[in-house]
Amino acid sequence: RRHDPESAVFGDDDGALLRANRLARAQEYVPIAGPLILQSDHQTLDLTPFAAGVAIPATTLNQAPTHRCDGSAVVTVENSTSFSEFITAKPASTLAIYTGGFAGPAVVRMLSKIRAGYPELPFFHWGDLDVGGLRILAHLRKNLGEVGPLAMDGAVCDLYLKRSQPLNANEREGLMQLRAESLLIDCVELIDHLLKTDRKLEQEAVEASFCVKTLQLKQITTPDIRIND
Repeated sequence: RRHDPESAVFGDDDGALLRANRLARAQEYVPIAGPLILQSDHQTLDLTPFAAGVAIPATTLNQAPTHRCDGSAVVTVENSTSFSEFITAKPASTLAIYTGGFAGPAVVRMLSKIRAGYPELPFFHWGDLDVGGLRILAHLRKNLGEVGPLAMDGAVCDLYLKRSQPLNANEREGLMQLRAESLLIDCVELIDHLLKTDRKLEQEAVEASFCVKTLQLKQITTPDIRIND
C-alpha cells in the first residue's frame, strides 16, 4: 500500500491488491482418485466415477463438513509421477490422495475427517525410501495416528538396488536422528538398512503394480504398527 500508487483503487480489498501485484498465493488443488463423496448442507460431490482422478480445490475440501468413503483403504502418495501410475493400477475400492511431499493443511483436514468417520479404515503411505520420505510418514502419523508404510522396507531397497542412489552426509545424519523418532519405531529396520547399504531409493524407481500387490497383501494381514504418543 505504501509503494503502489494505485493501491487506493482497491479500497480495503487486500486480496485483490496482492493479486494485482502478483503476490497472492495460487489456489491449491488436491488430486484424488477413488471412492470419496464430499457432502455439505446444499450439495453432494461424488468423486467415485472419476477413475483417472480429479483435482479438487482446497477450499472445496475445507468447506465440506462430511467426507464419506466406502473404500477398502486410503493411500497417500508422495510424488506426482508415482501417483499417476498408481491410480491406473489400483483397485477401484482404494482411495488415493496425492500429497506432493508433506501433506498440506487441506489434505490433513480431509484425511482427519475420513479417519474420524471411518476409524477402522486402513491408511497407508507410499513415498521415497529416504530421510525425506520417512519424515513425511512421521508427519502423517503425527496428525492422523496409524499410517502404514507401503512398499517402503529393506526388501524393496534390495529388489531395486540397481536404481538406488548413494546417500550424502546430510542424509546419513538425518537418518541417524530418525532412529530415535518414536513415530517411526517400526521403521528402524529400514533406516538401518539404508545406513548399512549407504543407499536411498526414489519412489519413482518402484513400479506402481508392485505397490498395488504389496497393498493387497497388507490388507490380507493386518499391519503391526505401534506408534508412541
